Amino acid sequence: MWRFVLAVSLLCCSSDASVTCKDENEGQVDWFILYKAPKQKDKRTGLEYIYIGPDAHGKVTKRTGTDIKDVLGNTLEPILKSVRKMPEDFGFISYSDQPPGCSADNQKFGHSKGVVMVDKTTAVWLLHSTPQFPFRRDQNKFWPPSGAKNAQTFICVKFPSEPANIEHIGKHLQSIRAFPFDHYIPDGFYKELKELKDVVNWNKLDPPGVLQPLIKKGDVEFYSIAKKQAVKEKGKPGSGQDSDKMEVEESDEPMVDCSKDGSPMEIDEDPAGGDLYVGDLYVSIAKEVKSHVNVQTWHSDTEGDISYCKGPENVYNIKSVQIKDLGEWSPGNDHSKWCVDENKLWTCIADVNRAKTQFLRYGGALCIKDKNIAEIFMSFKKETESCKDAEERKKKKKQKVKKKLPPL
Repeated sequence: MWRFVLAVSLLCCSSDASVTCKDENEGQVDWFILYKAPKQKDKRTGLEYIYIGPDAHGKVTKRTGTDIKDVLGNTLEPILKSVRKMPEDFGFISYSDQPPGCSADNQKFGHSKGVVMVDKTTAVWLLHSTPQFPFRRDQNKFWPPSGAKNAQTFICVKFPSEPANIEHIGKHLQSIRAFPFDHYIPDGFYKELKELKDVVNWNKLDPPGVLQPLIKKGDVEFYSIAKKQAVKEKGKPGSGQDSDKMEVEESDEPMVDCSKDGSPMEIDEDPAGGDLYVGDLYVSIAKEVKSHVNVQTWHSDTEGDISYCKGPENVYNIKSVQIKDLGEWSPGNDHSKWCVDENKLWTCIADVNRAKTQFLRYGGALCIKDKNIAEIFMSFKKETESCKDAEERKKKKKQKVKKKLPPL
């Protein structure tokens, strides 16, 4: 149904689709957050979602929907065509460590996924967690075959396309070592998009590791954070070979390294001064917002690092999520990455998981300072891993390691 509607709109309307965040009814909005439910046998198709965004008066509202492709298709309309049909005053970058049909070298590129679109007046930044997305954008097949399986998050924010905003986004992408797998930046639009052109050229910057103000929409404030990279553990490889192997979702495409030629990027030998948790994005966020935070990431209840309880700000792994009308699920079915602080003021939609090996990689988050949004995300949390639970899981891990060790 959505493909038919899009085809009709492209035939009947101007070929230059507006660059903006759009809801399921094609209404233009300043921002939105989507949280997609996982596919659940005999219950959910894996396309149901909760939408969080501003109402007509700028107040935060939420509602559920049945097909996430409606919202995303409306928002991504400017790139759902061949490059030849795109105007000269438009540019975009799709970046992902897991683009369609291949994977980026995780020693050189960060763990991040998103789309940036820019025209002469507006810029849109869509940060998300879905592998192989957008899939085949020029064939109206932007949703990947594996997209329904796990829960995912998306956040879209609209900006005036002023030099300061484009520079901020471009520098953030360079700091997280984003891998740009699909892009269009015309020569005539080069000056305005210089920082994005630097992303395409694989330029890099040192991540600041702190929250940086981005834009304010009414009462809602947006910040970005690009985390630092942890030092390699002594005697262990620092390749970043990590839980990504669990993140490879079902695909009908061969998975090859799509970033092996000519990259100037290398993992620094000692970028963080020796503290492994310098590379934990969520510890950095907790310190920045001066509050304990609750974190949902892929397999955080089993394969990820245990809850961080060294204080003064702790990081607690979420063990189960429950959303009214969408159901309940565990991190093993949830590929999203997000956190909410216990002061119920900050929410971050992020790139990376809580796993020690991912502390070695680059990544970041878009964070929102708004009490209403934080309260919504706090309501999603059903159960967390306490410090006591974390110690028990740590003991069990050590026991498993001992059992695997060969006799002397």
